[in-house]
Formats: sequence, structure tokens, C-alpha cells
Amino acid sequence: MIVNIICILLHLIFIQLIRIPLSCLLTLLYVNICFAQGSSQRFQRGQNSLFANYFYNVSATGGDSYGLRGYIWGVTAGYNFSMEKNNSYWARALNAKNVAVAVSYANMKDAIPTKAFQTKGFLGDAYSIQSQLDIPLLDIDKTSIIFSPGFGLTYVTQTFRTTDNPLVGSHLNMSATLGVKVEVPVTHTTKMVAGFGLFHFSNAAYKLPNEGVNFLNTSLGIVEGLNTIEKEKKASFADTEDKSAFEFGIGMGHRGLQQQFNVPATSLSDSLQSKFGTSKLNNIGMSAGYNYQLNPLISLKAASDVVYYTTTYYLPNYKTTTQEYGTSKDNLSVGLSGGFDIWLNRLVFEGNYGYYLHLNYATTPVHTYWIFGAKYYFTPWLAFEAKEYLHQTEAHYANFGVLFHVK
Repeated sequence: MIVNIICILLHLIFIQLIRIPLSCLLTLLYVNICFAQGSSQRFQRGQNSLFANYFYNVSATGGDSYGLRGYIWGVTAGYNFSMEKNNSYWARALNAKNVAVAVSYANMKDAIPTKAFQTKGFLGDAYSIQSQLDIPLLDIDKTSIIFSPGFGLTYVTQTFRTTDNPLVGSHLNMSATLGVKVEVPVTHTTKMVAGFGLFHFSNAAYKLPNEGVNFLNTSLGIVEGLNTIEKEKKASFADTEDKSAFEFGIGMGHRGLQQQFNVPATSLSDSLQSKFGTSKLNNIGMSAGYNYQLNPLISLKAASDVVYYTTTYYLPNYKTTTQEYGTSKDNLSVGLSGGFDIWLNRLVFEGNYGYYLHLNYATTPVHTYWIFGAKYYFTPWLAFEAKEYLHQTEAHYANFGVLFHVK
């Protein structure tokens, strides 16, 4: 036992001294040496579990414009719902291992941008809640390599309004993670986990600035199996012989004003765009399209997309009517797009790429757009939809509404 503890402490020392992904590989070496290849027993199929890990950043950036130096560290804890006995099509097609609910804390107080005059603490702390999906990539003896994407919400303690933060415009942000981790059993109920991943958060242009924060991190943690074992389940929400459907959606979203730093206003236009200016940039998104179900996991779709701009561009009020790439002189933009849906029973992730048939842009020319988002079906014909409109890499606005799926 003393040797085991020493090995773990040595790894934590490596974390603090080198802070690079190589430490994750060293974890596997330590585990194999310290625990002699682990137990001969393994988790039972369908067993739920608790997990916790410590993470630290290898590198970090603020959007496309700002580098970050200094260290970001934190902890994550959560609950794994095993999907190994779920016989729905999506779970079998993806070979899903777990669906997890996780909460995390990230200390960003040591981070400083490399291209701006800021002091430590300008980012503060971040508190997140996320849903994650574990998809096994490879099993080697008792070792598993797992791909783990996640989505959720992040609350950041410091923003532009509190510290003239050039990266974060609001306290509440959307977040996403992509990670790869390695699990090694050490007893019949316990696994050691090491991994690396990318964490991103931003507010989808609800309040600007919206550069967001990205950091690559490495982690070390533990998974503890529970006595609860999921029963065999079969969900067939998307298992249907009806391949074709028409979809009609409508929703509304909001875009923030491009804020300025806390300097005296030199004109009426500047005062309207003060640090605490109120945005009236509200947009209504509408869509109509065709959806073809290839199988219960994937469908292809084509759609027409219309955006109604409640505020159009007006040169005398440049700062309060500008929406960057999406700045329009007309109330309507119209485009055609194609893409796909990924069906996880009632939860569906979507992505489309489109071309504008009409956008009377006022500032920077733009001809194409992206849409990504998610839908949750309350019934086979009615879903709540949240999606983000983007121009190149710039978030235009987030649209929230309903979608009608008619077969």
C-alpha cells in the first residue's frame, strides 16, 4: 500500500513540474508497476459508477486573438449511467459505454493574456455542469481507450463588465469538451483514469465580447463502480419505417452589442455603446425542409433558412445596429442548406452548411453560413430546438424555438 501511495504522489509531482501530456503516459506506467496489472476481475456489464479527476492545462487561448499564459487547474466529479445494456439502435451503433452527468470547478486566476495588459485574476473561476458520452475506441487486455465528448453550461465569475475582460462577455456561457482517456482496473470495483482533452466556453454572442476561452488539459482520476446495475433497455423512439419527414421550425435569438473598454464617450454614438449598453439586436429564425432517415442513428436533410432582423443597419447608429458579418440592410436573409442529424433517441444533434440566396450585407461580405445545435422531441412530431448560426468562425446568434416533424 505504501508503494502504491508513493507512485501516485510521484505522478502528482510530475504534474506540477512538467505539466505536459507525457504525464498521462507516465500514469499508465505507474499504475502497471504499482498494481501489477490490476485485478483479475472487471466491472460487471451495465454497472453504474462514480468518478472524480484532477485536471491542469497544457496550453490555453482566448478565441482566435489572445494567447494565455499561466496555469489553469481544477477538479471534476460525476455519475456514469451505464449504456452497456441499452439495446436502442444509437447505443449499439456507437457502442456507447456511459452517459455521464458531471460538475467541475476550474481555477483560472493565474491565467494572463499574452496580447493585452491584464493582471492575474481577470478570468476568475469557472463552474460547469455537463452531460458526457463515453465511446470506447480500443480495448487492450484490461485497458480501455475511450473518446468522451460533452456539452453543458459554465458560470464564469469575472467578465468584461467586472474586469474589462477581453474574452468573456457574460457570466453564463455554453461549454463543450472533447477528450480521450485511458482506463486501467486496479481492483474489481476501481479504475484509474488518465487522459487529455479540450475545453471551450463562450456565450454564443449573447453578450460581446465573445472570444471565449479554450484550454487543452491533462487529467488523472478514479472511477468507482457501484452496486447498481442497469437493466436491459430498448428504446425505439427513432426506430420507424417512415423514412421521410418534413420539418418546420421557428425561434428567436438575441445578439449583444460590441462593447468598448471603460473609456469616456466622445460622442452620442459612443455613449449608446457604453460598457453597459443595452442591445436591441433581436432576430427571428425560420426554417422549412426535408429529412430522410438513413437509419435510426443518422438522417440527411435539406432546408431553406430565413432570418428576420428586427434591427437593420443604419449608418448614423453604426455601433448599435452592426452585427459583424451578419449585418443586414434588409429585414430578411434567405439561404439554402444541407446537413445531417444524429439521433440519440429523443435527443438529436444537428449540423447544416448553407449558402445565402439573399443577404444584403452592410459591412463585410459573407455568402455562406453554418448551423449547429440540438433538438429534444417531446413527441414524435414536436421538439424544442436550440441552434447557433455562424459566419465563418464567428458566432452570429443563438436561436431557441420549436420544430414540427411531420411524416
